[in-house]
Amino acid sequence: MLDQISEVITAVGGLGLAAYSLVDTSKLGQAGGVSHSGFSAIEAVVKMFLPEAKLPAKGDLSTKALPMQQATLQTLHAQWINGVATVDQKTNAKALIKFLLSPENAKHMAEVTNVDADGLTLIATNLRAGKDLDAEHSNLFARFDLALTALLDAAYQRADQRYRNTCKVYAALIAIILSLVGGVALELASPRPNWWRLGLYAMGGLLAVPLAPITKDLTSALTTAVKAAQSFQKPAPKTGP
Repeated sequence: MLDQISEVITAVGGLGLAAYSLVDTSKLGQAGGVSHSGFSAIEAVVKMFLPEAKLPAKGDLSTKALPMQQATLQTLHAQWINGVATVDQKTNAKALIKFLLSPENAKHMAEVTNVDADGLTLIATNLRAGKDLDAEHSNLFARFDLALTALLDAAYQRADQRYRNTCKVYAALIAIILSLVGGVALELASPRPNWWRLGLYAMGGLLAVPLAPITKDLTSALTTAVKAAQSFQKPAPKTGP
C-alpha cells in the first residue's frame, strides 16, 4: 500500500513539475510572459516619485529609447523579467530615483517621503552642483533615503508575492487540464469507463502544484517507512534447537 502511495506522489509531483515548465515557457513572450507578473506594484511606487515615468508598449519594450526619467521603468522592468537578485534590483531602483532628484521635483518627492520640501530642494541643488552637504542636510537626506528604501522594499515584496501566486495559479490550471486529458484517455481505453473518476483526476492536478517542490522528500520518507514496516514483518530468527 505504501509503495502505491509513493508512486502516486511521484506521479503527481511530476505532473506539477511539467505544469511549472509549461508556465515557464511563457517567458519567451515579448513582454516577459509570466515574468511580467507583479511588476505593476513596482511601477506604482516609482510613479509616486516620477509621475512622468512610463513603460513602453509591449512592441516597443526592447526597441524604443526614452528620456532618462521615462526610461527608469524600462530599466527596472528589464531587471525584473530577467530575474536579477531582488537586493540588486532595489538598490538600482533607489539609485535611479535619487539620481533623478532635481530642484524641480524635490518638492514632490518631499511630499511622498514626508520630509522638509525646502531642505530637499537645497539638497538637490547642491548635489547637482557637486557640493558637499552639511550635517543638517545629510541627516535630512538620510531620512529621505530611509523612506525611499521602505517604499521600494514593500513594493518588491508585493511584486514577488504576486509573481509567485500567479505562477501557482497558472500551473494549477495547466496541471488540472493535463490530468483531465490523461484521465479521459484512460477511461476511453478502459472496457468499463467510470467518468466519476474525473473528479479524482482533477484533484490530482490540483495537488500537483503544491506537491511538486517536496515530492522527493515525501517519496524518500515513504520509502524509509516501507523498509521499516517490512523489517517489522520479518519473523524473528530462531535461537534454540
